[in-house]
Order: sequence, then structure tokens, then C-alpha cells
Amino acid sequence: MTLDGGWGLIIAGMLVLIVGAVGTLIWRHVDNAQKSASEAHEALARLAEKVHAQKEDSLRFETHVANTYARLLGVERMETNIFAVMARFETKLDTLLEYRSNNHG
Repeated sequence: MTLDGGWGLIIAGMLVLIVGAVGTLIWRHVDNAQKSASEAHEALARLAEKVHAQKEDSLRFETHVANTYARLLGVERMETNIFAVMARFETKLDTLLEYRSNNHG
């Protein structure tokens, strides 16, 4: 039995359709994978931008805190004031203890 005429053409056509369908499925899979990879890359780029912006904001805040609240001169002045108050308190306490010991001793 030979496949002359119509049967050979039908089988060849069916094979072309099957190979074409498989090729289309593979192409779609590759295309979808490329789209997914592209979307993931864009999402990572957006995330990297957000992380960079957050890092810049954090550095700006640290600089603001350092310039506003942690000035070295201000800390030194505060220490000087605290030591002066402690010295006055110590002097007054010594005076009080001395007065008390003279009157009750």
C-alpha cells in the first residue's frame, strides 16, 4: 500500500500542523518566560530605587540630627553647666554639713 495521492498529503499536512502547534507552544512559553523575566527585572529596578531613596532619606536624617541635636559645643556647654551646678551644690552641702557639725557637735 503506497501513500500516493491524498493520503500522503493528509499525513504530511497533519505532521506540519502538529510540528507547528508544538513550535507555537514552545514559542509562547519562551515569550512568556521573557515577559516574566522583564517584569521581574523592572520590579527589582523599582525596588532598588526605593532602597536608594530610603538610604538617602536616612542619611539626610542622620545629618539633620547631627547638625541639630548633637553639636559638640552644645554638649560641652551642657557639661560645663552641669559641673557648675554640681560644684555649687557640693559647696552648699559642705557649708550645710559644716554648719550642722558646728552647732550639734
